[in-house]
Amino acid sequence: MSAAAATGGAGRERRSRRRRRQANPAADAEMAAARAAARRDETRIIHDRLALDVRAVLDRFMPGADWTRQGGRGGWVRCGGLHGGSGTSFRVSLDSGFWQDFSSGESGSLIDLIQAVEGGSLAEAFASARAFLGMADESPEAKARAEAAAERAAAAREERRQAAERAAAEEREKVRGLWKRAREAYCFRLTPAERYFTQVRGIAVPQPCRMLDLAYWDTSRDTPRQVGTFPAVVTPFVSERRTIEALHLTYLDPRPPHGKLDPGPDAKGEPMPAKKFLGTPPDDAWIRLTEARPVMAVGEGIETVATATFLKPDWGGWVAGSVDRLALIRFPPIVERVVVLGECGCAQAKGPDGQLRFKPDGAPLIPAEEATYRAARAYAALPHKPEVEIKWFQGDLNDVLRATEG
Repeated sequence: MSAAAATGGAGRERRSRRRRRQANPAADAEMAAARAAARRDETRIIHDRLALDVRAVLDRFMPGADWTRQGGRGGWVRCGGLHGGSGTSFRVSLDSGFWQDFSSGESGSLIDLIQAVEGGSLAEAFASARAFLGMADESPEAKARAEAAAERAAAAREERRQAAERAAAEEREKVRGLWKRAREAYCFRLTPAERYFTQVRGIAVPQPCRMLDLAYWDTSRDTPRQVGTFPAVVTPFVSERRTIEALHLTYLDPRPPHGKLDPGPDAKGEPMPAKKFLGTPPDDAWIRLTEARPVMAVGEGIETVATATFLKPDWGGWVAGSVDRLALIRFPPIVERVVVLGECGCAQAKGPDGQLRFKPDGAPLIPAEEATYRAARAYAALPHKPEVEIKWFQGDLNDVLRATEG
């Protein structure tokens, strides 16, 4: 058959289908609805199959990511972003595949993740998902293999869920046991912790803080190494149910004047932090330096917020623990005004209106500054609509004030 004849035949078939649709529009609508339902069913199947083994999906589409396990409820893992790297601003649920990028405000399903990573269209993301799942070949043998793989993945997922629940329960017991020790041993007078706040920082000791001598571990190695035992300020993350969910640890130098500990470099040559978390705080837990009050100061660090409440005794203060957790804090209706303490300091604050801002030198905002604006927008959107203000500082507020006094 010639090409012209083939083209003519295809044209006649299209015209015939069009005439049939015009003659029976109800049947055509029914067929369209059936096709749409089939597509929805396929979409649901793809989502369900991907969620059976989220870890395998991450290994395939984000192979360079440096994942850390969050633990606790939900079974989350974290990394630095969609394209990998270290950090905690990007997280994925190992149960559902739902992901959130706190640096950009984006979130979505595993299909959305595949599309974002590959940079293609949604249709191309579905094609990649089908290929990954082996759904391109729909022979009986392929279906049987896919069903068997899904059953194995489901069993593995349930085993991981149970293991995560056991680990989370053990972690909570450890956190609450250590907090009980800290409360029973509470005596700040003449301790390194008291000197740290009153002499090094020049402020009163925050009410919920306690002190213990604790081991500091270098966890960058395959086998963790104990660096030593040092005094540590212990402060709880308290949930909205008023349960202790995690602890914030600030290790101190045992030598006067008892500033923050310098633990030295880790196995990779990177400086180790003086501050650590014991346990993983869930989204509804943060550090409550005071009860809720009409005016609340909120920030990333304990020293920053404690300085604000020391200078403004009628203010309350809550601490996120890290800048990417700022937007998670929720204030009750008693709070009429929220003062967000931004520690990155160069951005011009014009109110939480959601517009992209630039620093005075024209440089774009860094992720921490974006996270501060995102938190302010979240507070302003609360049902009782508190007044929200951002106060920027070139670094830690306490450091800024002490430098000014000096």
